[in-house]
Formats: sequence, structure tokens, C-alpha cells
Amino acid sequence: MGKDDLKTNGTYGDIHTKEESDAAYDALFRELHGVPDEDPRDGGEMKKVVVIGSTHPSTDSACSAIVYARLKDRVDSSASYKAYRAGPLNAETYYALHAFGNCALPYLRSIRNKNVILVDHNAKAEAAKGVEDATILEIIDHHALGGLETKTPVYFRSEPVGATSTIIFEMHKEWEVTPDRTDAGLLCSGILSATYMFRSPATTRADKFAAVELANRAGLDLEAYAEAMFRAYEIDGEDEARD
Repeated sequence: MGKDDLKTNGTYGDIHTKEESDAAYDALFRELHGVPDEDPRDGGEMKKVVVIGSTHPSTDSACSAIVYARLKDRVDSSASYKAYRAGPLNAETYYALHAFGNCALPYLRSIRNKNVILVDHNAKAEAAKGVEDATILEIIDHHALGGLETKTPVYFRSEPVGATSTIIFEMHKEWEVTPDRTDAGLLCSGILSATYMFRSPATTRADKFAAVELANRAGLDLEAYAEAMFRAYEIDGEDEARD
């Protein structure tokens, strides 16, 4: 379809001049192809996207959110991605975040009217307040389907692995992005927590492969680090989810 095919009335109103025709064509092209109205590189306001886990964030959920937001920022210049949490963190998760540079994960009370990527969950009961009024762009998860409804089609990636962090590790490979020490350490923490150091029956070869490679990149002794992280969880005394 070209500019000559545009009707002179309808969605874009009456078209009388070449300039109006060009503007209408550009608007239609952007609508059909999902192009933002303004390119942030040309001085327009950049779309903001929230990356967030469940209301009971595990270490896997928290670490997945942080690292995936950073990965998306590296591969997508059309939006700005920031990680948040939808609930309180347990001591194990704090231990992991502090082990790699005091990584910030601010609390977000509601995701209503926000552009959102959900990680490590896909059920409405586990989602942040306001999810029914949010624009969900993506879901990255390893759990069973939870029946969450969305307003529009979304990118949904679900794999039968032991941790969402494993999926995000794989996405780094696919996009040919090498995680730095911090991101490698966080993803490794998420895998170790969700699989309970590979003792969970949900553990797969993909989880083990990812954890070993990430530990090498982060300079971690897997067993010693996992033991220290789990000790923080036990001292905390809270019955928070690990997966």
C-alpha cells in the first residue's frame, strides 16, 4: 500500500495537500508496524517500561527483573527499561543483591496504566496491583500457565526449566550479549535459589549448564556461595518462595 491508496476521509480525516498525505501515510505506517510516534533518538520522550516480578518476589524473580531490564536496555533503543519489585524481599535475596554491588530494586505500589514486562510469574493472583489496567508487553516465566489475560497479544516465553534466570541467560546467548560480572552473579543466584542448588526435581541440564558458566564469569565457587546464600534465607526465618 502506498500514499496514493490512502482514502481522503476516515481515521485520518480529510486529506487535501501533499503534506497532509505524507503525514497520514507516516501515521498509518507507525500504527501498522508498532513504531512509536516519536523516535527517542530524535529528542522525543522515550517510552518507559517496567520489568517486575510477583508480589512475593523470590531471588529468581528479583534477579531476573534486574538483569532482564539491563539486557533490554542494551538491545532495544526505542524504550527505557527499569526493574522494580512488587513486594518485600527476603534475606536471601538481599544477600544476593548486596553480593554484586548493592543492586537497587525499588518497590512499585501499582503498575496501573504502565507498560510492563512480567518475569517469573504469569498468574493475576501473583501480579502487582493494577495489572488488569496495565499494558503487558512481555511475559518471561518457567511456571505453569496461570490464566492471566492481556489486552493485546504479547511476547510470551515459557520454558520447562528450573529458573527464569536460566531463560534470561539463554536470551543473552541469542542476542549475543555477554553478561558482566554483576549480571552473571545475579542470574547464577537466581538459578541456585530456584533449583535449591540443583536439588529441586524441576532442575534441568540447561539450569546446570547456565549456572556453571555464570559462576565462572562471576568468579564464584558454586557450593560455597550457595551455602552462604541459603544460610541468609534460614536466618531470616521467613517462609518465602524460592522459585
